[in-house]
Amino acid sequence: MNGATFDILFRQLAARLEEVPSVKPLGADRVAVSAVRALPELFAARSSGRARDRGCFDGHAVALERTLRAMPESERVFAPVIVFEVAGADYCVDGHHRLAVYAKVLGPDSVVPVERIGGTLGDAVARSVAANNVTFLPMRLTERQEAAWKLVKIGQGSKREQAALSGMSETFVAKLRRLRRCLEESHPEGSWGSLWEAEKLSRGEGAEEDWTEERSDAEIAEYEHRLRKAFGSKTHRRLPAIVAAMANIVGPNALW
Repeated sequence: MNGATFDILFRQLAARLEEVPSVKPLGADRVAVSAVRALPELFAARSSGRARDRGCFDGHAVALERTLRAMPESERVFAPVIVFEVAGADYCVDGHHRLAVYAKVLGPDSVVPVERIGGTLGDAVARSVAANNVTFLPMRLTERQEAAWKLVKIGQGSKREQAALSGMSETFVAKLRRLRRCLEESHPEGSWGSLWEAEKLSRGEGAEEDWTEERSDAEIAEYEHRLRKAFGSKTHRRLPAIVAAMANIVGPNALW
């Protein structure tokens, strides 16, 4: 499954779930770290769903590792990792960073607490989105838009539920649902990719780009995030160099 997209992974696991019923007990359990499979392209809410996009942010893992190492050895444990069983295997729904830190600090054979959830595969994807909306680092606008698109693609929940889970407006979700209906006619195979890729498909079929304001806001938020990450608190001091670099790329007349 390495290098597969959200669409492909969802279909593959959904097919397995139909073939092999779940047998493990739901609720609290303890399992070895190495026994939990990670598919962040499917379950990491911050992933765009593209192949090899694991949707991670390093700062969170660093903070978790620091916290775990500071704990007494007998108490080194976080909140349970949320897992979902498919064909006898437990997949991480929420807690990818915790698993990585456990493996690094305690070792892959360490036994850690998990909470095994039931329901459909769509329910598990929705749970991953909901869990990320309550983390200490809010999802950026582009991440919330992609999360909404995932829920719309798999038909998980009502328009109101999709908006609430992703943190987007019902108006935006309604536009995504119209995009899905358009693609169902023009590309019925259902491999529509990320929201950006889906928009390209729809424009190729003559569909209009009807969420310019939201996409513009998302791009601004994304560039702001990149600038802060690159320059931190010194961004204002680098402004002349940043503007000059942009002028070299697009030409000075495009900036004024």
